[in-house]
Amino acid sequence: GFLIGRYEAGIEGSITDLTKARTEHTDIIIGTSPKAICQKDAIPYNWITCSEAQVLSKDMTSNSNYASSLMFGIQWDLVCKFLEIKGGLTEADIKSNSTSWGNYRDAKIENIESGKYAILDTNTDKLGEWTKIISVFTKSDSGDNSSILLATGILENTNKMNSYDFAGNVWKWTLVMTSGTSNPCASREGDYFDSGSNCPASKYYGSKTNGNYYSFGFRPTFYVN
Repeated sequence: GFLIGRYEAGIEGSITDLTKARTEHTDIIIGTSPKAICQKDAIPYNWITCSEAQVLSKDMTSNSNYASSLMFGIQWDLVCKFLEIKGGLTEADIKSNSTSWGNYRDAKIENIESGKYAILDTNTDKLGEWTKIISVFTKSDSGDNSSILLATGILENTNKMNSYDFAGNVWKWTLVMTSGTSNPCASREGDYFDSGSNCPASKYYGSKTNGNYYSFGFRPTFYVN
């Protein structure tokens, strides 16, 4: 068996210190770079390659009784099926349109009372500064087409079987290798810039080995040794 992180991987220290946010790619060096954490209201650990996400994932266990890594494709599919059977979702919610339970550009964001967010400037293709929510935050309706990246786990309707943000927010790197030679690294389920119908929870996306962006993060899986 295996467990998955309750939240997307976040940046250590970013729950209270917004300057920890990554604004570009920098090489990940264990012992020097911030650790990855699974905690609510962290800034997602983005601007990393697939291999860097695996290095960070393997460093997330606290003792030798457990091992951790990126998720395999079969694990992702098993979680999707589990959420369909136990989490009140339909096959269409997972394979056709995940807007109702993920943070996508066409998803509603209603009445968040705490946390933090950053807005994508679609004209410059740059993610704005992270902002703490000091009053109730709402994106008025699904017609906004606003691309807003959220801190981990702050949107309650993404909570399915006690796991947050399994659909949307950031793409999650996996250990799947695609059949494409130029884009062999696979991530899953779309992000806040995509629509929930174009990038539902089950979707694969192939990228280059050195691919990294503001919209790419990861979720670890854990095993008992």
